[in-house]
Amino acid sequence: MIYYVAHWDKILLQSRGPIVKYLNTLKINAICPIKHKNELNSFYNQSINWELDKTKILDFKAIFNLASIIKNNGEQNIYHIFTLKSGILFMISNFITKNDSKNILSVTGLGYLFSNNLKAKILRSLIKPIFIFLINKTFDTIIFQNKSDLRIFNKFTHFQNKSI
Repeated sequence: MIYYVAHWDKILLQSRGPIVKYLNTLKINAICPIKHKNELNSFYNQSINWELDKTKILDFKAIFNLASIIKNNGEQNIYHIFTLKSGILFMISNFITKNDSKNILSVTGLGYLFSNNLKAKILRSLIKPIFIFLINKTFDTIIFQNKSDLRIFNKFTHFQNKSI
């Protein structure tokens, strides 16, 4: 089974929904906080509510909720995660479950975490060990929108698997 994962349902609706509809022969499910259930269900085979407080920088309840979702889905799935924030939460959740799945991260932009903002710099230094420890164990492939983001991100995380 294929699962698209994002920390906001609009991501899976606006840019991914039409792709899913085009690939209508595949069973693709959505995992996200759900505000637009009917719209999600018009594109996806199933939508699974991921309880997440987007106002928190690191929502521990959401990490365990996502771990539960991953565990309940069983083994041998494909998870395609969209955005860096979702990727961080997924890495920790996947580590908790020790799930044997194929995981792909699409980095739509480095965003706030890689800005020059003082809070972002502090956060980046705090989560760097998590990235270095989990990134290669979690993601088989990371897709970037440009080579600059690929270079900056891989240098920061020491990612050694497939980057495109």
